[in-house]
Amino acid sequence: MDNKIYSIPLMTKISEMYYYEKLSQNEIAKKLKISTSTVSRILTKALNEGIIKVEIIDIQEKHKLLEQKLKKRYQLLDVVVLNTIENIKPVELKKSLGKSAGEKIFDLLKPGQLLGIGPGETMLEMINSINPQKIIGGIRVIPLMGAWSRGPVENEVNKLVHLISSKLFCDYFILPAPAYVSSEEIKNILLDEPYIKEITSLWESVDVAIFSTGIDTYFGVPVQLVNEKDVIKKARKENGVGDILGNIIDEKGQEIKIELNKRLISIPLKVLKNIPLKICVSGGPAKFRSIRGALNSQLINVLITDKQTADLLLTE
Repeated sequence: MDNKIYSIPLMTKISEMYYYEKLSQNEIAKKLKISTSTVSRILTKALNEGIIKVEIIDIQEKHKLLEQKLKKRYQLLDVVVLNTIENIKPVELKKSLGKSAGEKIFDLLKPGQLLGIGPGETMLEMINSINPQKIIGGIRVIPLMGAWSRGPVENEVNKLVHLISSKLFCDYFILPAPAYVSSEEIKNILLDEPYIKEITSLWESVDVAIFSTGIDTYFGVPVQLVNEKDVIKKARKENGVGDILGNIIDEKGQEIKIELNKRLISIPLKVLKNIPLKICVSGGPAKFRSIRGALNSQLINVLITDKQTADLLLTE
C-alpha cells in the first residue's frame, strides 16, 4: 500500500473523525472515498504509532475515590456510590438504591437494636430486596413519622414497618396517627394520647434510622402528605429545598417556618440528629438539594446514592 495513506496528517484526521466526531468507519470511508478496511488499518496504525492513546479507567476505583471524598467533605461514617447510567429513570434508580440498601443494612444493624424507618418507594424497594434467610436477633422496628393519608398504601410507613418485620422476623410498633393534621393544636392532642405518646417517646431510643429524602420544592411537595396548593408557594418563599421525613428544610438543613412543618407528626429533626446511625438512601436531580441540605446539618452520616448525585455534591 502507498505509504502516503499512512501519513501523520491523514492518520490524525481519521482519528479525530472517529473519536471526536463519532463517525463510523463506514461514514469516514465514504467521506474520504476510501474503503472501510483502509480506515480500519489506518486507525490501527495510528494506535501503534501513538497518535491514538487508549486509557482504561477502573470505574469501581473511581467510585471508591468519590466515596472517600464524600466521607471527608461531609464527615460521614460510610458512603456507597452506585455505578448507574446517566439519565437513569427515577423508578430504576429507586430500585438500584433500594437493592443496595437491602444488602448494606446487614452490615450496619446489630442484634437488639431499635430500627426506625421512613416511607416511600425507595424504602419499599429496599425491603423487597432483603434476604429473609439472614436473621439479626432481637431487632425491633418503629415508624419515624405518622401514616400517609394519600398516595399508594404499599409505600406508607406503617405498612413498610410490618413488611420489614416479616423479613427480619422481629417485633414492630405501629403509629396510629396521620402524618399531617389540620392544626398544630390537633397535633399536640394526638401526641398526648397515651399509646401514641408511648410510640413517639421511643424515637429518642432509636439506634439506626433509614430513610430517603423528598423531592425538591421546585417539583412540588409530597402529595402523600398534603394537597394544598399554597403550601408549595410558601415552601419556595422560605427557601425550602425538599423534605426529610416530611419536615421541609432549607439548603442548610434547617426546618423552615411554614404551617406544614407545624402540623406534621414526625420525628423532630433535633431528635433525628442524635440517632447514632442515620442512613439516607436517595439520589437523582430531584433530590439533590434535599440530600445536600441534610448533609450540611449532619442529619445523615451514612449515604447511599448514585454517581451523578455524588458528583453534584462534590461540585457544589
